[in-house]
Amino acid sequence: EFRCNLKNGSFAWFSVSWKLVYAADGTWLGVRTSGLDITQKKLQEQELIKREAILTETKQIAKVGRWEWNPQTNEIFFGKQLRIIFEIDNNENISTLSDIEKFIHKDSRDRFKTAIHNAISNFQVKDVELKIVTKNKQTKYVLLRASNNSLTEDRENFIHGTILDITELKKSHELILESENKFKKIFESIQDVYYQTSKDGIITLISPSVVNLLGYTPEEMIGL
Repeated sequence: EFRCNLKNGSFAWFSVSWKLVYAADGTWLGVRTSGLDITQKKLQEQELIKREAILTETKQIAKVGRWEWNPQTNEIFFGKQLRIIFEIDNNENISTLSDIEKFIHKDSRDRFKTAIHNAISNFQVKDVELKIVTKNKQTKYVLLRASNNSLTEDRENFIHGTILDITELKKSHELILESENKFKKIFESIQDVYYQTSKDGIITLISPSVVNLLGYTPEEMIGL
């Protein structure tokens, strides 16, 4: 195969084969060649490579990976991105479901088993939150999806799905809750009356200390 620049400034790909030609007495006569224009095929291959690269980059940004498990043989396919999430070296053998289960935190192990069982029982499993402990002993949180809806006949009994790393989102949510709890404690303990109104002047929030000042509870004041 080779690429050839054309006179009009474009290019084309050709596949060339040749065969040595001999006379009946064995005398070499020359070389017989044939060429085939494979430009369209090459362009499709390049487009496929480009799309796969974009898909890989998207998975890395989204921190999501694909997995596939054969219940009959217990063999599992664990995508490259999942190895990154679980911090598993590429040289480490991950071949069975048990190899994955050992990374599931004990608090999430029952949910993991239930999700797999439901997928086997023709249920589509969506967004099951699991706590995992990576190979490097880091605690992470992931969302598991699983289904036995096969896209090809040769994989009709396979369970397949995705795992999404939500660790950063989980940490952010916990920080927000922590901040809200701190605010709530301060809000409920202040002696002065703190209140918040809408743009129309209607009270939307008021501290419990209003009872000591006016005798009304916050519930009675909100909406006035």
